[in-house]
Amino acid sequence: MSADSFQRSQDQVETPLSPVAQQWLKKYVKDIDFDSNCKISSALIDDSLDIKIEQFFPSPVASLAIQWSRKYLKNLQIASSETVPQAEESDLRIIGSKKWRVQTASILQESLIYASIEAITHTQLLLSKEIKRHQIDPKLIDYLQIAMDSCEIHRKVLEVYGNAEDPSYIAVTVGQETGAMRQKYTAIDPRLIGFVSMQVYYTTLFLLKDISAVEKTVLTAYFKVIDDYLYMPLCRCYQAAAKHSYDSPSLQAVRQLLGQSTEIAARIFSRVSQLNPDYHSYSGALNSTLVKTASIRDVEMFQVYLWLSVLEENIAVFYQELFPVCVMLYPILGVKWHLVWQMLNCLEQEIYLRLEPQQLEMIMPYYRAMYEIFSPAVFEDDSGGG
Repeated sequence: MSADSFQRSQDQVETPLSPVAQQWLKKYVKDIDFDSNCKISSALIDDSLDIKIEQFFPSPVASLAIQWSRKYLKNLQIASSETVPQAEESDLRIIGSKKWRVQTASILQESLIYASIEAITHTQLLLSKEIKRHQIDPKLIDYLQIAMDSCEIHRKVLEVYGNAEDPSYIAVTVGQETGAMRQKYTAIDPRLIGFVSMQVYYTTLFLLKDISAVEKTVLTAYFKVIDDYLYMPLCRCYQAAAKHSYDSPSLQAVRQLLGQSTEIAARIFSRVSQLNPDYHSYSGALNSTLVKTASIRDVEMFQVYLWLSVLEENIAVFYQELFPVCVMLYPILGVKWHLVWQMLNCLEQEIYLRLEPQQLEMIMPYYRAMYEIFSPAVFEDDSGGG
């Protein structure tokens, strides 16, 4: 997508902001930025919030989990083929040995508490202002409990690694527990997932900082699973899928796109990075390994939220969780809003390439709802982002 076509898409949004979206979203952004005494609508954390797509625009679980696991295994094979040739064969044999894995897992287990403490300090430093800005009750944020839950998840991943199990085994075991941990905190306040995911992310980052590059590459594949289950509402997607019949048109469309989500995310990242060659975020250049990995994960995250809204036939999750968490995290991480708009425009193109016309009629209203929530019109006074 050229810069010109992106500019046209900004100037001519396909569906104008509906009164519902405009009123709610602008109020939310205004409240957190300009009015410290104004309380954010309780609808944000109201579990009963039910927003059907008809209100926004007036005019089976096993199969989905299997689809995700297959995609994950395929991505592991691709990642291995890209990274393994860069390492010495003797190094790989040593690192892959049972003895070495046990030794490394043991060392990292001992370092885990220190990495967790460092992560708590870093997370608090980054998010302390956001607590006030978003008017989140500080009593809801139990940093010690979040750190303990994070440590427990990390310990289980290290056990799998030490037992020489394949990373895909984590998706079956630790992945489910990570999803349950996610649901525990979002049930209290959906915005808490921002604190939890950041604590887990930085714990992993600090834990692996002193090991060799080759071993870090191997271990990153293990920890990516818990990243996915924290940042993305995968378990909730599985639960929503379980309420559909196996041949449900919605489930079939989601299953078809879910299997391609990483490929879609990588293609979108490539296009956006071409449009922004000199862009730097809090973590570094857009084309750096760390930022690229996080960016592709975020594009996948937006997709999963979209598929969840389709399966639930409800866009409340955009308002309750996706939008507030992005508004909380993206500015402090140096993610500009124009990148989000570019990403969503590219996502629309990818969806059109992969679905039949009748499937598009079913999916695109939910996509347009997502686009409207992050529309330039919502951030008209802040087109550059945080």
